[in-house]
Amino acid sequence: MFGRTPKQPIDSLFEAVDIDRKTNQASKEYLDQLRNRLKHSHEVAKQYADTARDKQKSEYDKKAKAA
Repeated sequence: MFGRTPKQPIDSLFEAVDIDRKTNQASKEYLDQLRNRLKHSHEVAKQYADTARDKQKSEYDKKAKAA
């Protein structure tokens, strides 16, 4: 299709399709960048969750009464 041989998911397991080194390198770089972006977004989300949790705890503690 469009001058390229389509690659099926099963082909990566058996390496039945001859892969260009440029394509393979580009996909490895993409996966590395994707992992880094996902890790960064996870860290940012964790920071926001921690901040929200601390704020909610302090508001709860203001109104809480001893039993």
